[in-house]
Amino acid sequence: MPALLAMLLMALAALPARAEQPAADPIDTQLDTCLAAPAGQSTAGMVSCTGEATRAWDRRLNETYQKVMQALDPKSRELLRASQRQWVAFRSAEKAVQAAPWTADRGTIIRVQVMAANVAAIKARVEEMQLYLP
Repeated sequence: MPALLAMLLMALAALPARAEQPAADPIDTQLDTCLAAPAGQSTAGMVSCTGEATRAWDRRLNETYQKVMQALDPKSRELLRASQRQWVAFRSAEKAVQAAPWTADRGTIIRVQVMAANVAAIKARVEEMQLYLP
């Protein structure tokens, strides 16, 4: 047992002290820059910055979807098309909930929070789709 523990400790010591962080995506970098600017400090500025990030991630999603569809075999394309249609339907239903009366007493910042959640959802879908690329 002590030999096993010693080998485990040596293996752990050989690991890098900290894993390399992936480079930030340009869309996220642009969003952070926009939000850090004086105009991005107000709720209206945050909405504007986040809206542009939403549009950029949506464009990326569409581009990625097209690339994946071209790369997949016919059966996989059919399955992905069905999956994407269901995802779009889910997002539409989610947007309806986000626009419901529950937001009325949450102040103006709730709009920014909802938009940030939408950015995260689209980005996550892009990352999922990238798994299907060769």
